[in-house]
Amino acid sequence: RHAITVLGRRQLQRWLQLLLFASGSPQGTASPLLNLAATRGRLMELLAGQLQPGQAAFADQAFMVGIMSLMPALVALPIAELIAPLGVAPAVHDALCAGSGVLGAMLALTAASEGEDTGALAAALDALSAITPADYNRCLTQALAWAAQVGQEGG
Repeated sequence: RHAITVLGRRQLQRWLQLLLFASGSPQGTASPLLNLAATRGRLMELLAGQLQPGQAAFADQAFMVGIMSLMPALVALPIAELIAPLGVAPAVHDALCAGSGVLGAMLALTAASEGEDTGALAAALDALSAITPADYNRCLTQALAWAAQVGQEGG
């Protein structure tokens, strides 16, 4: 209860999600998977703010999709099996399991940005026409800086 009072429910949830990834790292090291998960979550949260300004619930869902999209790599189970008992919102479920909806398009953009296929990145960006390349680059820069800070604090 004290943690919720000090940090706020949203911030506490964010840190708990990131700690799921950090728990598998050796003491004193920052996990590359944690860094990627943090970057994905924050990038999606920032993109959500561009698409639906002022909609904190949508931004929270976007962050959750970004973080949870890497859970299968962490625990070697299919994503559908992992999220079934969690009762996530339908939009989160659809994005993670089928890559559908706005959150699915945002996840596709985020994943495309991690690879070297510029065609896939351009196609993913086209699917979200409200996000300009300048918006995307600004959000990515902020997400990378945030993830680096999380890595320094955690490692």
